[in-house]
Amino acid sequence: DKHLGINVTEDLVKYEQHCRHHPMTTIGYARKSKGKERINTRCNLLSEMIHRLRTRSLCTKVYISSCCDAKETI
Repeated sequence: DKHLGINVTEDLVKYEQHCRHHPMTTIGYARKSKGKERINTRCNLLSEMIHRLRTRSLCTKVYISSCCDAKETI
């Protein structure tokens, strides 16, 4: 980003440091479609999604829908 003085695509570490030192609320959303998995499997899959949203996308708030199809409204 030209306003940060760093190239986000080339220097992800600096970007992550900037985001951590200049906190802002970023919201992530994870959903798991209805399926026949066991409850433990569903929980593990949702936990992985949440972990990725927090580590890769630096989301500070994550909302989940544990049983929501893609065609349903949020």
